[in-house]
Amino acid sequence: DITWESIIRPYVKKIMVIDDLANRKHDCDMLLDQNYYKNKDYRYEGLVPNACKLFLGPQYAILREEFYEARKHLKNRDGNIKNVLVFFGGIDVTNETKKTLEAIVALNRDDLTINVIVGQSNPHKEDIKNICDKYPYMNYYCQVNNIADFMNQADLAIVAGGTTTWERCFLGLPSIVIAVAEN
Repeated sequence: DITWESIIRPYVKKIMVIDDLANRKHDCDMLLDQNYYKNKDYRYEGLVPNACKLFLGPQYAILREEFYEARKHLKNRDGNIKNVLVFFGGIDVTNETKKTLEAIVALNRDDLTINVIVGQSNPHKEDIKNICDKYPYMNYYCQVNNIADFMNQADLAIVAGGTTTWERCFLGLPSIVIAVAEN
């Protein structure tokens, strides 16, 4: 916020901030908020200097190169769901992954392929792996570096919001999104 930015101001030419809360003041020359808000043009009024250049909205989404490569080879999705991606971010404190897997098991649909990705920091990763190991149609992956490939193969994702929202939209992946944080 402005406290830290003011301290470094004498030592740098420009300051760029990436923010998505719009709840604190900034001393910056540029600000990026890639999220969609109805009031995006006014969210930062009084929070940034008048001369600050604002980059607001999904058209400024920050995407890794892997997504641009994956987009060159988009899967043709026809509405049939055979491959489902389950991913609730790196930590998943509330264990939405387990809840989702239990719901999928209750569907009794062994004709689906379920790719489950968890982060290395997920405190429930061993329990999730044990669930996946019980069902031949579930594949467990921990800390992947090619999530764009998984997204491109999927017909549907069951996920949290956050940064992967823009990645999924960019690849046209239909998703069931569960809110796990206030923002």
